[in-house]
Amino acid sequence: MFYICSFLDFESTGVFWVDFFKPFIHSRGALHSMKESNAVRSIGLQACDILWMRNLAAESVDEVRNPAMTIDPNDEAEQILPDPTFWVWDDRLRPEEKEIIDEANEALLRLSDTRAIEINASGPFLRSKLAWKIAVYAHGLQHRVVGLSDAVALCWNSRSTLGAMLNARALLETIAVVAHLERTIQRLLRIEDIGALNDFIDNGTFAKRDREVLSKSPDIEARNILTSIAVLEKTIPGTRAHYDRLSERCHPNYMGHVALFSELNREDGSVSFRKERHPDTNAQAVLGAYLFLPLVEDKLISVTDHNTLVSDLQHRLNPVVNEQP
Repeated sequence: MFYICSFLDFESTGVFWVDFFKPFIHSRGALHSMKESNAVRSIGLQACDILWMRNLAAESVDEVRNPAMTIDPNDEAEQILPDPTFWVWDDRLRPEEKEIIDEANEALLRLSDTRAIEINASGPFLRSKLAWKIAVYAHGLQHRVVGLSDAVALCWNSRSTLGAMLNARALLETIAVVAHLERTIQRLLRIEDIGALNDFIDNGTFAKRDREVLSKSPDIEARNILTSIAVLEKTIPGTRAHYDRLSERCHPNYMGHVALFSELNREDGSVSFRKERHPDTNAQAVLGAYLFLPLVEDKLISVTDHNTLVSDLQHRLNPVVNEQP
């Protein structure tokens, strides 16, 4: 999946717009299809058992990942996780932006439907504890992406601009962490450094900034988020600049209070307050983060694919003695 975009400085120009943010859907992602009823299915992913939230037809990606698997169309279960709220286009945005919003919403639905509700130690996860760790970490991040996207849409739809910005910044941070995860797995697989990969996953999974905890477990000190933002910057140039501008509005700085809600009359010195200033510009700022959803979907698929290689590698280097089928 590729994205071509140009980020304009909405502070100086009054505009933040992705001139071209049209996703070229990866063939695997394109195999997803939507279905009216929600179900929880036990799907075989390379012979491992994961219970996933599904909203997909039987002919969808399930068979692609495991061609031998069949799904009983009547094997439906009560939906455990609700669908997220989706972004609703309105007059704060341009008509031509409806299509890319629809694509982001569709990606969010697929991300929601493929959230794990249970990960079992079987198949590749029985052969490789590290593969199991990666799956747990990646699905935790996927749940967070869906939850934050839901919050962005809820705030946007209710015209709560500051709330939308706060959640959009957190969403962008989480997507950057996923990009960092994918890149690290790819890099360490190439050099077959299982130990370094295990340390990276443990740090990401248990990351903390609590000094009391870190005094006993310094290896889990949370990485600086800017490290992950820098990884995403290499895929989407301008990400760091946009993140910095969102941060100015999310912190209780000038751009997050006085500049956001008030306007000075230089003639008489009066200051008038309103719900928000520059709603069009603010809308573009929030949308810029939401449009990363197809990208993070593709990266999570990549993590899953590479995790099979992690399992094979660890099993080759350190075979499990009494592996169960």
